[in-house]
Amino acid sequence: MNAPSYEPLPLDRLRWTCPRIEEESDEPTAGTIIGQERALSALRTGMELYGPGFNIFVSGLSGTRRATSIASLLKEIQGFCSPVSDKVLVYNFEDPHCPLLVELPRAKAPEFARDLQRIAQTVFLRLPKALNAPAMKKRLRAIQDEGQEQERELFSELQKLSEKEGLVLVMTEGENGEQGGQDIFPKVENAPVPPEALASLVSAGKLDKEKAEALLAAREKLLDRLSEAQRHAQRIYGKVQDQIMALWRKAGSGLLAGQFSDMSERWGEGLWTYFQQLQSFLLDQIPSLLLYAEENHVDPSLQDSLPPQLGFKILRTSHEEEDCPVLFEASPTWENLFGSILPGKEGSPARLSQVQGGSLLKADGGYLVLRLADVLTEHGVWNSLKRVLKTGLLEIRAPESPVMGVSSPLKPMPVPLRVKVVLIGNRGTYDAMSQEDPEFPKIFKIHAQFEADMPRNGNALLRYSSFISSMVQEEQLLPFSKEAAGRIAEIGVRLAGNRNRISTRFGDVSDLLREASYMAQSANKKEVDRESVLQAEEARRRRHSLPEDKYLEMVTNGSYFMNTEGKSVGEINGLVVLDYGVFVYGHPIRISAQVGVGAAGIVDIEREAELSGPIHLKGVQILVGWLTGTFAQDFPLSLSARICFEQSYGPVEGDSASAAELCALLSALSDVPLRQDIGMTGSVDQKGRIQAVGGVNEKIEGFFRTCRAMGLTGTQAVIIPKSCVQSLQLAPEVLEGVEAGNFRVYSVSHIKEALEILTGKRAGSPSDPGSILGEAQSQLERYAEICRLFREP
Repeated sequence: MNAPSYEPLPLDRLRWTCPRIEEESDEPTAGTIIGQERALSALRTGMELYGPGFNIFVSGLSGTRRATSIASLLKEIQGFCSPVSDKVLVYNFEDPHCPLLVELPRAKAPEFARDLQRIAQTVFLRLPKALNAPAMKKRLRAIQDEGQEQERELFSELQKLSEKEGLVLVMTEGENGEQGGQDIFPKVENAPVPPEALASLVSAGKLDKEKAEALLAAREKLLDRLSEAQRHAQRIYGKVQDQIMALWRKAGSGLLAGQFSDMSERWGEGLWTYFQQLQSFLLDQIPSLLLYAEENHVDPSLQDSLPPQLGFKILRTSHEEEDCPVLFEASPTWENLFGSILPGKEGSPARLSQVQGGSLLKADGGYLVLRLADVLTEHGVWNSLKRVLKTGLLEIRAPESPVMGVSSPLKPMPVPLRVKVVLIGNRGTYDAMSQEDPEFPKIFKIHAQFEADMPRNGNALLRYSSFISSMVQEEQLLPFSKEAAGRIAEIGVRLAGNRNRISTRFGDVSDLLREASYMAQSANKKEVDRESVLQAEEARRRRHSLPEDKYLEMVTNGSYFMNTEGKSVGEINGLVVLDYGVFVYGHPIRISAQVGVGAAGIVDIEREAELSGPIHLKGVQILVGWLTGTFAQDFPLSLSARICFEQSYGPVEGDSASAAELCALLSALSDVPLRQDIGMTGSVDQKGRIQAVGGVNEKIEGFFRTCRAMGLTGTQAVIIPKSCVQSLQLAPEVLEGVEAGNFRVYSVSHIKEALEILTGKRAGSPSDPGSILGEAQSQLERYAEICRLFREP
């Protein structure tokens, strides 16, 4: 019973050919993301909507430049940005380890810094000159002379009293010869003698004992007067110093008061306390500051040369004309993202100049673009980033070392931020992160999903053409002919996997443009033609095709058994795809089925060998379901069958071979041979319908190359699901084979159609004697009868 005739697909259904593009659109550029209205709408919403958690997660974009593309896109969209204040750290006189955060009007931080530098100039340049002025020196000398005169009068009276008692007021020496304190010594033979030396003079007969005792008694009385005189002298010295300090303060206040008054008026009440504390410190510490200047090389324009109290750090400033900042942080380490506090010199005080801001601060008031994968690989960064986005506060801390601990005592006040983070991840990452971390969707409420393709219409082709022109201009490539541009669009359709759509993976398209231009340049061409694009495609495939070439070599030398001619019972050439990331290719795989009497049912050898994945197992169970529904209506299936992927030693996953497995099984049951010059792909449901599968282009091309390696016979073909026809965009080599009559592509929608093409015999039904299903029914009935006989006593 012969099957009806099936016509292969005509050439025009095996690929889409791009019509000539006569015009170019001026809309997109090479940096523009094309055909992503849904994602762009989400981006605009995220940019313009301010509220807790309205940060943006971008998924679906591909290519090495996706982060910079998003950054460029954010600048193009120009969403609403509220101006943010400048932020400066200054010394905290109440808690030196916790610098104060000062918020200033936009773009005013440099002016504030100049005001503080002018204060330093006054203290270290103008004040010393004022204190060294002749009039000031004269007044200082008068104060000092008056104090010295009072001190002389004080000790002159004590000297007179001492001489009346035979004593003398002396100045002692310290241990190292330096001047010591004042003391009263007995006077013997007109020379001062230490009190402890009197005993030896008495023993030597040089001094009367009673005289010595009288001198010591008189000395003890005068020592109290000496102590009182010394205390009085200290009061005189303190008074002199107070007078000098008052004079210096008056001079300093005369120079600084006007400056601080102007600064208080200019910068507002919020800084009044800080200015008061700074002014008081400077006036109170004039001697220390002058000594500091003598011991250090002070330059008021260099912060690190000044005392820490005069330090400041501009954390964030912007220009008045600056729009929203958009930053991309390629290396989001802790220091790069949050900032850090650098270690200072050993023994030196901590300085505000050691505080370094990070990308979050630089992007304040705008947008910071990050790659999720980069953030997750840096220890501690993800949790800290979440904390900043939840609180709106950034804490800049010194890095911690397991050995040394915190390297700086500074702990600046938390910095309020108004920044939106745009996080870029792969497709499916948003859902995975939301399940893993419940806080994630609360922090990133906007999900901008970029599609991998867009509708293939006239506008899309114009935009493709414009994209090519922009790439030519921006990267100085050779111009592309209309035919070359058309071939690029055809490749875009293949990347999309659907002839009604075209890829938006412009990173991949850009690489192909560069390679095609290189090919044309190597051939000394003035422009890139279609042939140059084809050469670039082939060169790219050739660079990565070593696994496929090795497979074809094993097929041709017989190491890998493959039959692309004749017929065989229970054997079929299934089609599989291998994905190496940068290279994807297909090839046939021999699927065999053996059947016999038994109760084991259908056994998947791949499963028994623990090589089968869950989707493949599901496909086998669906196959069992079709057999049960088709044949087991009047008797039980008494079948033991084995299905195997021959010479396959790795994991098997997917259900795209389930239709081929079913055909092999039915061939074994009906004893009807299958054509070995036909490869087949497609999944089957429990009703026998053939369903779409992926990688159909690669599978067809892989079978064609295998047939070509073993010898084209003119009868070889593939069977694919009818629903996959819209995905066809075959390589030129396959199209040439079809056009020459050496190869064919059939499409089917039901397992019966596939059986009839593979056997040339009518599939029929279980009740149709002589048909494939009728023969299978007869065999299954025979198996059931044998089992019944064996079960009977």
